[in-house]
Amino acid sequence: MEGRLFRMFDKKHPDADVVEEVDSQLDHPIPLGRSVLLELEDGTSPYKALVLLSVLDHGTSMTTSQRRAVVRGALDHALRLASANGFADVR
Repeated sequence: MEGRLFRMFDKKHPDADVVEEVDSQLDHPIPLGRSVLLELEDGTSPYKALVLLSVLDHGTSMTTSQRRAVVRGALDHALRLASANGFADVR
């Protein structure tokens, strides 16, 4: 798992074993405009779960309205996943 935000998380929580946990649970790729919720084992991270959103089009030419629709869809899906899994607080 790579990416700027993931590296920032790793830098902020160097003792967290999130990289291995995410890699073991994540089915690649996450479809564009969708999200996945990964529940983390106790002690792995200061968080109970991570929600990963797929919003980068990686080279396809999308209009601004298409990009907004992708982000909107991924955020909507992320919130529905969190709610369906009993998470009432998203930080």
